[in-house]
Amino acid sequence: MTNAILRACATLVVVCLGHVQALAQPWTFVSIPDFNNQDIGSIAALPTFDGGFESTTASYEDAMDFIGTSIAQENPVFVAVAGDLVMGHWDRDVDGRQIFGPVGNLDQKRSAVEAAGAHYYPIWLRRFTDFGITNVVPALGDHEIGDNNWNPGGDRARLVGDYKRVFVEELLLDRGGNHRFALRPFGTPHEDTAFAFRHRDVLFVTVDVFRIDDPGTRLDSRTGAVLATVDGGQLQWLDGLLADARQPDAGAIRGVWWIIVQGHVPVLRSVRTRTSSRVFLRDFDGAVNESDADTGSDTEFWKTLVRHRVDLYLCGEVHDVTLSESGGVTQVVHGAITGQNSPINYLVVDVQEDRLELRVKEISPEFAYDSAQSGYGMNPLWQTGSNRPPSFYAIPQSEKDEGFVVVGSATLDASAGASELVSATGKLRPVVPLEPGSGLLIHLPFDGDTGNLGGSGSSNDGVLEGDARLTANGLLGGGVELGGAGRVRASDLLELEDIPRTLTVWVKSSAPGGLRTAATLGGNVAGGKFDVDLDLGNGGVLELGVGFGRTTGRGPDLGDGQWHLLGVVVPDNAAGLRDVRLFANGEFLYAQDNATQVVGTRPGFVTIGHGANADYFQPFIGAIDDYALWLDALSDDMMRAIYEVAMERALAYDAAQVQQLLGVFRAGEGGLRIGDVRWRFAYGLGDEPGLRPGERGEWILVLHAASGTGLVGIEESARDDLGSIDHRSVVGR
Repeated sequence: MTNAILRACATLVVVCLGHVQALAQPWTFVSIPDFNNQDIGSIAALPTFDGGFESTTASYEDAMDFIGTSIAQENPVFVAVAGDLVMGHWDRDVDGRQIFGPVGNLDQKRSAVEAAGAHYYPIWLRRFTDFGITNVVPALGDHEIGDNNWNPGGDRARLVGDYKRVFVEELLLDRGGNHRFALRPFGTPHEDTAFAFRHRDVLFVTVDVFRIDDPGTRLDSRTGAVLATVDGGQLQWLDGLLADARQPDAGAIRGVWWIIVQGHVPVLRSVRTRTSSRVFLRDFDGAVNESDADTGSDTEFWKTLVRHRVDLYLCGEVHDVTLSESGGVTQVVHGAITGQNSPINYLVVDVQEDRLELRVKEISPEFAYDSAQSGYGMNPLWQTGSNRPPSFYAIPQSEKDEGFVVVGSATLDASAGASELVSATGKLRPVVPLEPGSGLLIHLPFDGDTGNLGGSGSSNDGVLEGDARLTANGLLGGGVELGGAGRVRASDLLELEDIPRTLTVWVKSSAPGGLRTAATLGGNVAGGKFDVDLDLGNGGVLELGVGFGRTTGRGPDLGDGQWHLLGVVVPDNAAGLRDVRLFANGEFLYAQDNATQVVGTRPGFVTIGHGANADYFQPFIGAIDDYALWLDALSDDMMRAIYEVAMERALAYDAAQVQQLLGVFRAGEGGLRIGDVRWRFAYGLGDEPGLRPGERGEWILVLHAASGTGLVGIEESARDDLGSIDHRSVVGR
């Protein structure tokens, strides 16, 4: 039976039951994973309080009240929180205050976990109930079981069961001690932490994504005794539950219109991340998991969602917004980690008969370490463990006045059967997985508008900040000028990992000495950034910084106030920084001699004008033009061509036009027209790479000198004069 027929049958059943009005009337729920991700709440009333520093401040309480009020104004039927409600380091006591008792042995740690949970979970729940939100649906996150990682045989691994029990007792049992949700995987290790319920036309399922077999057994090379997965009895329960829900006849859960699942961690891997340990869901194959290189769509859990046409999977963990889709199932990653992230967000889901309307809403708190609140150094908000957020966390009045603003929207439409993503904007634009060899990903020409993004760009087309300003005096039309206190912030880019790439950017600078970063990707972690620098304190040489690793710096002075093309190529299967190739003005400079530092590139903004370490770190002073990022390792001959077709004023091609030329060249046939010049693939062009004029006025562009292949360009105005030329080497003539 087709999806459309199943949907139609479900509609007929509901009509027969007289539920038409219930289906037609829209309703709303809110999803806010990772709220709060800290232990925020006063400990002053506890009998063990010693007068020391608190685990909340007035600024936190004011911010929490504003967030609670804002969510309540959405009028949600329920609020879903896909894990990481608390900090949860309750088996620790790093400064010996013993607020929740001693932690000298396993039994004492178990008691401390129980006491801390009994204190912090009710406070967390009141963040909602104080504002009239009485139905909160939490999922288990890694922080609720002590936070990753879990050393096999260690006390934290041995306490996972206790952590889960406390979570259930405090949040999932009613006052009579009965579980709030009847649909559960009974007889499995997850029978209390995984559950489902139906509200009108929606089946909402919460899974427990954390498996532990024995505290002494390692399941994962990174996370230890705990593996993020949904398998075994829980997966069998889910499979049966979803199959039943998709039956068209009436029943407790049958005939639902929508199925939504929440779990703490992402399944599909192409997600943006901030301040996250980046745990993803994986399959267990009976051996220790060594990597998470798969895409997530090949896991048995995701296949189950696809098989039963689940509409939406909601998760957190990575503290940023990404919408992605595979097999007809849409994943939305989002959330609001408190104290250590800005902006924060929540997702509003408006449920209609044949549509889910999604809106992600965002606000930008401020936070800072306040050393005036003495005694706890740079981490003054007290937690039982050492990972402590700043003491000052506030939502500025200007942000309050504007409130949470919509920064992305999406619509799932099921009017024709299975749900389909029919529109998406802003931060909910679906990501395009980064595929090696897919060509020009991002291009910022600075011609009129700031730029034009392709590929995975989600946020904008480049925003001028500080003293950055557009100028008509770029090399290829417009450009941008930077005075040392400005930048262009463009798309937030997905993790490039070891994907081959080429970055080119035109620069003009004669600034004083020091490192000046023209462009950067990623974040400041080992191997996780990609700073393209001029070292003006070392003869103006081109260097690449990747986070705890840097090329040695050799070549010509590029800080002489003239336009220069900087180029960096990361080849396929690069073993590290030593394999990166650097270019200036189309000429190969050098590869690093002996550097194994990984070149991965973490998610982060594409930034023009300063390094990845911090705002306006290694600021660039001068002019920038025509930034381009390819997901290809361009050859030396192609790098020469980029320079020469730009510098030839009769052509003055930018990166987008170069990409067009490369498309014809790689196809090995056909042609295209750019302006007044018609280009065609050709062979027999000689072994001199680059651009040169032909004997009869045509352009010859050799893109592979070893084979003498490339393109021949003929100006339309000269075609009649060139009609007698022997072009047997030009394919297609």
